[in-house]
Amino acid sequence: MILKSELKKFSLEGLFLQIKIEDDLLLNALENKILSALLTNSYKTNVIGKMTSYEYFVQDNDFKKLLSLFYAEAIKDNLFSNFPIDKGLINIKEAWGNILEKNEYVKKHIHYNQITSCLYFDDNSDLHTKEESFKTFRGLILSIPGCCPHWVEPVKDKKRISLIWNWSFQ
Repeated sequence: MILKSELKKFSLEGLFLQIKIEDDLLLNALENKILSALLTNSYKTNVIGKMTSYEYFVQDNDFKKLLSLFYAEAIKDNLFSNFPIDKGLINIKEAWGNILEKNEYVKKHIHYNQITSCLYFDDNSDLHTKEESFKTFRGLILSIPGCCPHWVEPVKDKKRISLIWNWSFQ
């Protein structure tokens, strides 16, 4: 079930979209896949923490179900009215999971020529942009323009688990 969606427009960076997913079975399945698929490329990217491969979720059926819920809500609320989202013309470039433990973080970075979306499994560390800081919580999908610099401050106590995907309209 999807509770609500919210679209914000910031003059400098573009659209920021927030949608809440309340499908605990789906959230648990995706979270367990992240926990079981961490790789040795951890700590070698802008993620100073553990991560799966960048392509790990691209063909995953649970991830595809999540995308269906996400895009259905965006279409229902006419959030991408200028784009052919209802015709399935979406290109998922990468989809990966990461886990940040205490004192781990994500360096400030951008994603070129795409939209970045992130599903959060907890509320342990917010996402920061130069426009705003976003409070995270279980089931939140936050989408931001890839050109918007963003980062995560060091995690204070508990694990921070998230699933991120980069996408664009074809």
